[in-house]
Amino acid sequence: MLKQDLLNILNDLSLTDRIFENMEGLPPNTISNIQGIVPKDIKELVFKHLYPHKLKKLQKEFVDIKKTKKWQFDSSQSAIFNFVVNTEKSTTFTVEGYTITLAVGTNDFGFKHFILKHYGSGCNGEVKAIDILKIGNIIKNDIVTEASDDTKIKFTQNKGDNVLYTLIVKKKKHNELIVSFFSSK
Repeated sequence: MLKQDLLNILNDLSLTDRIFENMEGLPPNTISNIQGIVPKDIKELVFKHLYPHKLKKLQKEFVDIKKTKKWQFDSSQSAIFNFVVNTEKSTTFTVEGYTITLAVGTNDFGFKHFILKHYGSGCNGEVKAIDILKIGNIIKNDIVTEASDDTKIKFTQNKGDNVLYTLIVKKKKHNELIVSFFSSK
């Protein structure tokens, strides 16, 4: 009965909105570690309500970056900016001869995954808004390391201070890649 009660409480949108508006106050890795602690249906419900809040925060940060930094985005940064700010399902851009697709994905794959698990202060493998905008730079550096299988390519970029950005892309066709994972771990 306790599990069903918790599902009912989480499903009460007014309550979950208040909870997720204050997620920044949680200890580091709370969201990243939820996967191993709670049953899958509760995790899915938490992520369902958390994603819009983290996306809204990222959208605000992107708009603030564009206003305050006043830099001219390159084509990959413009594509990523528009994808996030306009809440698009996917975007495609070209970097160093690769055609890159960034799609919303799922809780375990793609943009949604790294927003839920890695975007935000204190997250495991933390990435910031500016890091997400500069995903293309990791590919430009062209440092490729061995991926878990031959259907993927793993790009890395060492930023010093023990920060190593990792971008894993799935091969679709020759030089066509789909973003699978992005983190600073």
